[in-house]
Amino acid sequence: MINGKGYLSQLSAYDTIQAHFILHAMELPTGTIIVSGPVIIEDGKVLLNKEKKGDKIGPWFFPGGIVEESDASLEAACKREAKEELGIDLEIIKQMRTTYRTISDSAKVTLHHFLAQRTGDIIPGDITVEWGWFDINNLPDNCAPNVYEILKDKDVREWASPRK
Repeated sequence: MINGKGYLSQLSAYDTIQAHFILHAMELPTGTIIVSGPVIIEDGKVLLNKEKKGDKIGPWFFPGGIVEESDASLEAACKREAKEELGIDLEIIKQMRTTYRTISDSAKVTLHHFLAQRTGDIIPGDITVEWGWFDINNLPDNCAPNVYEILKDKDVREWASPRK
């Protein structure tokens, strides 16, 4: 329980997280889903993928997904998701800012982004139906809102600039 409100204890097993994921005892509303994933940029292009969920194919997303109880950290979840979705290993460069989404009155999402470098060739997982590299200045129209938000950040822009 945090401040007697029991936020963590009220989360389902599907999206339960350990208290050590929450920096500085951040309070989360009941029904909060914690998501972690990498922002991978090579030669000014960002790696995005589309997934099949049920009968629907989602928009372009950064790779990533729900933090599981077995994940030791947000970084570990980020690495696991990249491996599951695209078959790649990651080197985490730095944590980016967290974004928030409201799905409904009872469901909220916190998205933890990590600037990362990949190692290995891309081998899409079972739920990945499409993936691609997109110029960060010319993104597809159907990206998830956090893709547009994060790619405007100064840190990402600096990382995407040619290195001398």
